[in-house]
Parts: sequence; structure tokens; C-alpha cells
Amino acid sequence: MGSLSRIRVLTLLVLLSVTGIGIYREPKFQAQNPSVPLALALAHIPGWEQTHRSFLNPRIVALLKLDDYLQAGYANGKGEIALYVGYYRSARKVGAVHDPLVCFPGQGWQLQDRTEGTLAAKSGERPVRYSTMIAHQDAEEQRVVYWFQAFDRAATNTFSQKLLLWRQRLAGKGDANAFVRVSCSMNGRAPGECQKNIVAFIRRFYPVFLDYMRQGGSDLVTNADPKGRVQ
Repeated sequence: MGSLSRIRVLTLLVLLSVTGIGIYREPKFQAQNPSVPLALALAHIPGWEQTHRSFLNPRIVALLKLDDYLQAGYANGKGEIALYVGYYRSARKVGAVHDPLVCFPGQGWQLQDRTEGTLAAKSGERPVRYSTMIAHQDAEEQRVVYWFQAFDRAATNTFSQKLLLWRQRLAGKGDANAFVRVSCSMNGRAPGECQKNIVAFIRRFYPVFLDYMRQGGSDLVTNADPKGRVQ
């Protein structure tokens, strides 16, 4: 290993150590506004109607260490999408999310065409940085877009999310973080139609979601079916 490589490795180790200390210190930030459940905050997305909600098994909620979540479908008359948001009040829980690159193959999905992109969803705000891919399982094919939210910033992976949260702490901002996944079935749809529908949804969804993140959200899971049933 050359001297340049050693320097890069040492630099990365220092960054990881500093990030870990910054993220896992005792949280200092508390929500300043009244809390509302995530399901209520995202019940009305302009131009889109919520068509259904489903609920995770309580064991999954515990495994993912969720403080709140929403799993629902939305339609706008031109297309339909599925939304999942897993919400966490504390930076201590960063990393509890199962990255889709791990959990999708673990559930039998095959992945292809993974790329990253940015989307300007709210004027005056930083763009949403996201990852996207196509997932196949049997006859089902889906376009999936996801990102990791660090308070009011979006990242394409958990490492970037940790760095952003550390910088947010230094700037005096909050600990709230989340994982967001938007997906669309490609079966029977023209190429590019799903991506178009997802982008249209995110442009309306993200401003509402961003306001929720800045307000501190709710401090407990409020929408889990006690028997883990899908409704």
C-alpha cells in the first residue's frame, strides 16, 4: 500500500470516528412544535389521493426501531405509487434502516439499473438527492426511488446521512431522520411512465414532508395495527 493510500485510509477512519461521536452523543434537540402522527401529516398530498394504508407487523416495527411510519398508496388520476416512510426522532437510530440494496435481494428481488439523481422539489430548498433502481420478482417489475433524510437534507446512503446529521448538529438543527421509498409498478406501463409518476409525486410530497421533519414529528408509533394485519 502506497503512502497516498495510507493517508486516504487514515483520513476516512478519522471522519468515521468524528461522525460516530457527533451522531451518538446524547441528543440535545427537542421538537418545538406540537407533535402529530406521520399518517395524519401525510394524509393529504396536493393533487394526490391516498387510496389505502397498510400496517407492519409489530415485530418488524420493533426490529426497525421505528418511532413512526407510514405505508400507503396514492393516485392522481394518471398514475399510482406506493409510499413508505420510516421516521426516527433520534440520531442514535441512524443505521436502523435496512438499505434496499440489502433487504430487496433478501426478499427475493433482483435489482438492476441502479443510479443516483437529484430533484428540485421545493423552491429555495436544497434538491432531493436520491437513489433509483428497477426491482424484479417473478412477473412483477417495479421502479423504486429512495433516500435517507437527515432533518431537512436528503442523502443517497446512510453514510452521507450520518455526515449530514453531524453537520446539522453543529448548525444547531434537529436530530429527526427518516427513510423514504417511493415505488411504482411497471407492469403494463410504457417505459419511463413510472419514473414520471414518481417525480410528479415527490414534487408534491416533499414540501409537506419537509415541514413535518422540521416540526419534529411524533414521538411514538401511532399507526401500527396491534395484530400486524394489512388493511
